[in-house]
Amino acid sequence: MTASPTAAGERAARSVGLVEGMRWLAGLTRRPDTAWSAWQAGRLVSVPAGAGFVAARVPRQLGLAAHRILQEDHRAFAGPVLRDHELETVEFFMAPSPAVWLGSDVLRLDGGRRSTATVACPPLGQRIDGRLWLIPPHAAPGAAVQCTDPHRLARALTLARGRLHAAGYPAS
Repeated sequence: MTASPTAAGERAARSVGLVEGMRWLAGLTRRPDTAWSAWQAGRLVSVPAGAGFVAARVPRQLGLAAHRILQEDHRAFAGPVLRDHELETVEFFMAPSPAVWLGSDVLRLDGGRRSTATVACPPLGQRIDGRLWLIPPHAAPGAAVQCTDPHRLARALTLARGRLHAAGYPAS
């Protein structure tokens, strides 16, 4: 079966968008070239939170439920999302913005001026130390990655908590 020119073009554009997304992420580190080398060697890269994104770390069950809600709501774009199988958490990359209360079960990694908050980011398509991308960073050439809107994430988390509670599960 031969791929249509449109399908091949879409795959190529997606591939370029993923590379550009990782380029943006590497650019947030002190040494982008070192970040690329680490990813090529199959290692995690610690990316400082705060300048280009804020991360929201939530318990696995709640995070996966919120991720599904964001996927269901086509108006609610979900930016990069990481899953950590060892910590049993999900991390959403949000746009830097004034604080939005996401709940007491959410750890906000915002990298203030004196903070050393980082997010350990794996290479594309690889699970390293239990960490893998549910939604990898994606960007147009020369553009920043679009992150999840914190207000939409707060809404998805609230709905997820309600669904989990109604199903008899604890949120965490």
